[in-house]
Amino acid sequence: MTKTAKKRQSNRRWYLQNRERISEKAKEERAKRKRCVLEHYSAGLPYCACCGETEIDFLTLDHLQGDGRAHRNEIGPDRDMYVWLDLNGLPSHVNLRVLCANCHASISWYGYCPHEKMSE
Repeated sequence: MTKTAKKRQSNRRWYLQNRERISEKAKEERAKRKRCVLEHYSAGLPYCACCGETEIDFLTLDHLQGDGRAHRNEIGPDRDMYVWLDLNGLPSHVNLRVLCANCHASISWYGYCPHEKMSE
């Protein structure tokens, strides 16, 4: 067995022994990055710009000009948006806002959110 193959085997064994810890750490890092990005685009505590929802697990980003697909294609369709934003210094030229999943889905599918109609 070559030195490279032995190292690969050793790394694989270490990974399998530590998989749960690695997974938990990655999950914590994703949550931390998401919170940081949402705080930036909410200018403080993260909340839905439409209904005011504050549960982080429900919040997501929305492209104000509806150019999300073009932006994802630009950065790479498989790239994590939160990672890209963090690595690029949370750019303001992207024109994002924070919405909860319900408001985001409604605006994406129907072009409006029911909360907008309720406030009229």
